[in-house]
Amino acid sequence: MGEEYLKKEISNVVGSCILWFVAILIAAVAMFIWKTKIALFILAVTVIFFILSIIGLCFACAELKSTKR
Repeated sequence: MGEEYLKKEISNVVGSCILWFVAILIAAVAMFIWKTKIALFILAVTVIFFILSIIGLCFACAELKSTKR
């Protein structure tokens, strides 16, 4: 894969991580306001997707690093 493609992919994944982090903040506020199991479930799902985004970012950075060698 090209280096420019990987940089664009990293940029997209960083945007996704930011989006999921904001979603976590919103879900956490909702959890503290309503204190329902649905709010807890939504918070758990957003945390899972945030972790998956971070893992994707790690893989993209590792792939970029391996192409620079």
